[in-house]
Parts: sequence; structure tokens; C-alpha cells
Amino acid sequence: MAKSTKSALDKLPLEVRRMIYKELLVNPVLGTMKAIEADTEFGVEVIYGLTPAILRTCRSIYEEASEVLYDQTFIIKCDYNYRGGSLGQRPAMSCPCPILRYRYKLTSPLTRLEIPVKSSAMTQARSWKVLVDSSVDDIDSHQQFYEFCRAVCDARPKKIEIVMLKTGTGPPSPAQVGRLGICRTLKPWETLAPLTMLRNVGKFSIRNEYPPFLHEADGFDPDAVVWNSHEPGKVLTLNIIFQMREELVILAENFERYLPFKMDMGFRAPLTMRDNFRSHPENIHELIQLGYKRYTEYSVPNPNRNKDGNNDLEESLFKARNADLTMQNSSFKQHREEVVKQLRLQYNRLLDAAKKLKFFRSTGDQFRGRRNAGFAHWLLLIEKYAEEFEREKNPDTAAEFRRQKRRFDNLRSTWPREVMLAKLDRMMEDREFDEFETVAQKVEEDMDKQVVEMTVAWRDLFRADVYKESFCQYKFDVAALRKKRVV
Repeated sequence: MAKSTKSALDKLPLEVRRMIYKELLVNPVLGTMKAIEADTEFGVEVIYGLTPAILRTCRSIYEEASEVLYDQTFIIKCDYNYRGGSLGQRPAMSCPCPILRYRYKLTSPLTRLEIPVKSSAMTQARSWKVLVDSSVDDIDSHQQFYEFCRAVCDARPKKIEIVMLKTGTGPPSPAQVGRLGICRTLKPWETLAPLTMLRNVGKFSIRNEYPPFLHEADGFDPDAVVWNSHEPGKVLTLNIIFQMREELVILAENFERYLPFKMDMGFRAPLTMRDNFRSHPENIHELIQLGYKRYTEYSVPNPNRNKDGNNDLEESLFKARNADLTMQNSSFKQHREEVVKQLRLQYNRLLDAAKKLKFFRSTGDQFRGRRNAGFAHWLLLIEKYAEEFEREKNPDTAAEFRRQKRRFDNLRSTWPREVMLAKLDRMMEDREFDEFETVAQKVEEDMDKQVVEMTVAWRDLFRADVYKESFCQYKFDVAALRKKRVV
């Protein structure tokens, strides 16, 4: 008779196993202020007295134990500041959520803690106590409550309790003491606007931390103001602005070839200029890891985003980002239309240049026996095609690029497409055409590939508009967008 392959834990009744999981993985403190009040230096791990190693035993135990772990209430403290402390100082408080402790530990003190869009732990948690601070200096400040709602909007949590804090979260630093009295406070509807992302929340409540309580004037007990949203009925789909903005940013990124400039189009953090220190907190470490350390050392690394103002495209993307953060649907779509108008003109020019180049290639027999003239015409059309990828610049942006002309000329000279174009130019000048056709085809393929990516982004731009109310007055050639371009 074969021996059983089950572990000793598997042989226990499910009820007993759940008791063990609860002993190892549940701690009521995770839903209280004590879980995030630890006065620790940066990077010091908070101890919650749990034994998560059991989750690594096997898949079946992981599934059973995870259900117990994530069924308890977790606290999260959302504010609009960078870790509750001022730049260059130790954070005024520890990690704002137990679930995010490892992400917090690995993040620099000068970098904001961004609640990730996709986090399995955040989506598995079924019950939340959310402390929300309404004090904010301006729209460019950190929007953690928005990020929390974005992270759990599709998770269908069983319970969310919102607690409105009276003032800024965490002990104020000396520099903040004089500021807190005049710090602007968002109105309740502005603070809670991100809640419109949520659907299918089981039990939902909102209350103030201190009097006057919400709904007190109406004679309600603040602790009894609860909305049950799990009643039977039709579940309506929802236009979620951040999903629409993701498609918009993808479209814009396909018109930009330099990776650091692409990353700046997301406007995930404000642009600050302080003693020649330029802060892109969420990107700077990633850029260094990707080999762009030199980029971070320039006083104005990205002329499209500088202290004198943004380029027109970046400005529209910036305003669309602000409309997303404040949940202003009509305003977002207005700024999206601005982006569409700007990019559509360039896209049409690219399609026209590509069409002329392909037509020449199909009728090139007219230059038979006149290779020099034929290759010269071919190169002119290739160069015209390449020029159309150059982005539009307003006067301030153009001036900043001109001020750093040597830097950007040297940078562009290392890009594969520019290397091949320079090689074609030398071949033409030296009249050495042995490799001309091969190199020319590679350049065309490289440019066609970028146009294909643009076309796909155009086709997907309104994919997240579930009600098809794009409010975009620009006319699209829908048939052309549906065609599959061949590289």
C-alpha cells in the first residue's frame, strides 16, 4: 500500500487548518493606527508578529491561507504629500499601509511612495479602513487616495470605511508648522471624488475623525451611516478616467522616440526646480538603472517640460492628468481632444510621406540605367519621411532645444535610425551604392514599425470609453485605422 503524499497539515480538517492560518496570519493591529505609527528610520521593517512563510508551503495551502490573511481589515493612510515630511528630511511617519511595507522599504526617502496600479496584495484584501487627509498645497501634490481607489476599483472589496482626517497626516515637521494653518483644504466632494471609480463594494461608510461629523446636521449617527451596495440589481459599467488616460499616454509616447521623454509624458510626479535639483522621484532611479544617469545631471534634461513651461503636447497631457486626478470627465475629454488634434496632423503627414515613398518604390523603373538619380530621389523621400517624425515645438521649447543643440545633436547621432541615415548620406556623397538598397530598406522598416505602433494606439484610443461618448470632434478615418499596415 502506497504511503500518503499529504503533509501533516493537509491531513487536518479544514476548520482546524483555518484556525492555524488565523493564528499565524491574522493580527487585529493591521486595521488600526498602531500598524502605521511606528517611529522608525527609513528602511527599518515594521514587525507585525505574523508568520507568512506558511504561504510558501504549497499551492493549496497558499490558496486557503491567503483567504484568511486577506479577509482581515487593513488600514491605509492617504495624504497629498511626500511621505508626510519635507524634502531631504526623515519621513514623519512609517509605511502608510502594512501591505506596502516591502515597497516602502525599497524606496528612497526622497521618493514618493506610489500605490501601485496592479498589486495582487491590494486586490486580494477584502476589508479596508482608509484614513484620508484633505489638506493639499496644489494639484501637483501626491494623490494617494486617488491611487488607492485606482488600485482596488476592480477588486470588489467586502468593506471600505473612509475616515476623514481633520488636518495633515502625521506629525508636522518644523517647516510645516507655520504652513498648516494656511494650507488649503479640499472640499469633501473634491477629496472623495476618486470614490466614483469604485463599484460593487459590499459595505461602505464615511465618517469624520473628529466633530463635526458628516451628516450630523441631518440627525444621523456618524457611526451608523453605512451604504450597502450589494443589493440585487443591474451592475452598470463605468467610464474610468485613468484607464482612458492610459490609452492617451500610450498614443503620445508613440510619437516620442527618446525613452526619458516618453516617461515624462505620464506626469506621475510634479516637475520641481530647486537649487538645480530636478525631481522626477518615481522615474529617476529607473532611468539610472536603464543607463540614463547622464540625463539626470542636466539642469533642463527635458526641454518639453521645463520651468518656463511645457511644450504644447505635454501641456495638454498635463491638464488631462489633472482632470484625471480630480475626476473631471468632461475636462479630461476636452484636453484629450487637444492631444488628438495635435497628433493627428503629424500622423497624417507621416502617412502621406510613407505613401509617396511606397509609390516611388513601385514605379522605380523610370530610373533604370540612371542609378545615381534613382538613389538620390529615393534618399530625398526617405529623408522627408524621417523629418515628419520630428515633433512640433512651441517657441519656448524650441529655444531650449537650441540652447542645448550640441547635446541633442550628439545624442541623436547615436540612435540606430540616424546612424543608418548618415550612412546613406555618405554613400550618396561618395557614390558607393553597393549597400545602399539594403540600408535604405532597413531605415524604411524602422520608420514603418513606428507608424504601425502609432496606428495601433489610434485604434485603441477610445477602447476604455465604455459608453462610446468620446466627445472628440476630430474626424477619424475609421477604415484606415482598421487596416493592418504591413512593415
